[in-house]
Order: sequence, then C-alpha cells, then structure tokens
Amino acid sequence: MALANQIFSPSAEQTAWAGRLLKAMNDATAQGRGAASLDGKMIDMAHFKVSENLRRKRGAIAAAAVAPRSRPR
Repeated sequence: MALANQIFSPSAEQTAWAGRLLKAMNDATAQGRGAASLDGKMIDMAHFKVSENLRRKRGAIAAAAVAPRSRPR
C-alpha cells in the first residue's frame, strides 16, 4: 500500500501549484471575476476543482499513512 501511495500521491510541486491556483481563484472570486491568471495562463473554476481534488487526495493519502490499520480476521 505504501508503494501505491507513493506512486499516486501528488508531488510537492503539484501541491504547491494547486495552493497558488486556489489562492488566485479565491482572490478573483472575491473581486467578482470567474477567471484569473496564474503563471501567464488563464484559470477558471474547472482548474479550481482539479486543484481542490488534488489537495484532497494528498490529504487523504497522508492521513491513511498515519492511521492505524486493522487486520482482517
């Protein structure tokens, strides 16, 4: 399981990008805009949702790595 988590876990770079994207979109939304620019590219709510899912996935994998496991009987 640890190997699968390592392979499928988003990288630190991906997680950092997702954080920057979420901040940019939150700022844009607060200003009444539906899109923003990040690293010279347009981003919108579809990118926002991908970023949320990426961070949620990383959090779930991290939580599973520290959670005690029960063994089936």
